[in-house]
Amino acid sequence: MKVLLVGATFNSNFGDLLFSHLFYNKCKEAGFDEISFWQLPRGHAMCDFCRNELDYHKKVSLWRAMRHDALIVYSGGMWGEPVFTRRGTVKRFMRFILPALVFTLLRRPVYILGAGGGPLHTWPMRKMARYIWNHARRITVRNVETSDYYKSIGVTRDIELTSDTAQVITPQALPPFLEEQALNAFLAGRRFILLQFSYVNTSDRQMTAMLPAVKEFAQAHPEYAIVATTDKAEQVENLRQHMAGERGIYLYDYHDSWQLASLINLAAVVVTPTLHVGIVAASLGKSVLSFAGFYEKTHRYYDQIGESDRCLKYNTINKDIVLSQLEKFHDKPIVLSPITRNLAQKNLDIINEIPR
Repeated sequence: MKVLLVGATFNSNFGDLLFSHLFYNKCKEAGFDEISFWQLPRGHAMCDFCRNELDYHKKVSLWRAMRHDALIVYSGGMWGEPVFTRRGTVKRFMRFILPALVFTLLRRPVYILGAGGGPLHTWPMRKMARYIWNHARRITVRNVETSDYYKSIGVTRDIELTSDTAQVITPQALPPFLEEQALNAFLAGRRFILLQFSYVNTSDRQMTAMLPAVKEFAQAHPEYAIVATTDKAEQVENLRQHMAGERGIYLYDYHDSWQLASLINLAAVVVTPTLHVGIVAASLGKSVLSFAGFYEKTHRYYDQIGESDRCLKYNTINKDIVLSQLEKFHDKPIVLSPITRNLAQKNLDIINEIPR
């Protein structure tokens, strides 16, 4: 039995890499004869950073990919387009829709596990996605909004509601943090706020609202130190340059998704503009403040776990708002329910049910 995996393997984004690890490892555990990743278009579907993280260096041609027995489109937001551009739509088609469409036309089983999605902005994408979903062997989605959207465009297939797969991550699943000795020397017994940056420039709210608020909060609460990082490897040097004049902040260079998860596990508070740093932090029982760039999909998550007050629109925040959120939530960790974690695990456990 040979299985082909389709996911967001084209960048160094923290959440996408964790999904790639989780599903790849689960497939290896399940004992398939061959496990491959979809790699077309070349240069745009699987990056070197992802290959090195997964220790996966196999080259898979289109002919070889189409000879697999089943296809898994694993967790992520591949079934929606946050914004429309012609170039972005073409890439989304090639990376995600094309392999699922070909397997569907060949009448080979397609499993869509832990999907997030909607809307799709062009009618050909909606038509192809509807066709794939109506013929998929199994579909699970991470929120009711995704289910409702796909039903609204004509999907009649059963859609199972689960939750985000990253919530299976627990402290016990994490490796030791390799910089813990240096970090502890910096902390000198203090707890820390992890301030996560995404795309960085001098004028955005990460520098004009989040950073000043966290610094002011730490001055008023000396039991807290500040650790800064990013969730994209290509942003490490950019962040380092922008933080060059800052003193008293520990800067962690993101280079490995599981090491970043281990750093999150050591934090007391996590301040983030992105979805999956917040989800992993919540899964690890941290206090999370979300200032979301993609507000709709991020707010869905916090609403789903009963913590919607922690999530604000990124483009509406200022220093005072961030400071107020810190004062309100810094000592209130998130505790996920066992039901939420079990639903997340279901996205992976379905792999064990795929006929060999």
